Amino acid sequence: MGTQHDDFERFWLHFVRSHTQPGTRWMHTAGVVIFCLGALLAISRASLGPLLLAGALFLGLAVFAHPLFEGNWPENTRQPLYGVLANFRMAWHTLRGTMDRELARARAE
Repeated sequence: MGTQHDDFERFWLHFVRSHTQPGTRWMHTAGVVIFCLGALLAISRASLGPLLLAGALFLGLAVFAHPLFEGNWPENTRQPLYGVLANFRMAWHTLRGTMDRELARARAE
């Protein structure tokens, strides 16, 4: 199931350590981008369908990236709000090319 964390920064460091492979991070990032596009489409069409589909695709990409690249299953399920926030933060760092620095920092802690 995973460990419960007292604050987001501790959760973030644990989250980063469980997303060490670039393929995992890029699949999560693709999921975040798809989710954001689905949200925009849902708003423009005033329909929940695109948001639900994008959410399902995001979840599928994020979950199946773990056995594919990390050789494990996601473990950050006990704090779903932190998990969503961490996915967006990881996507931001991945797109900016700063995720390896975050991984080094997380490993040092």
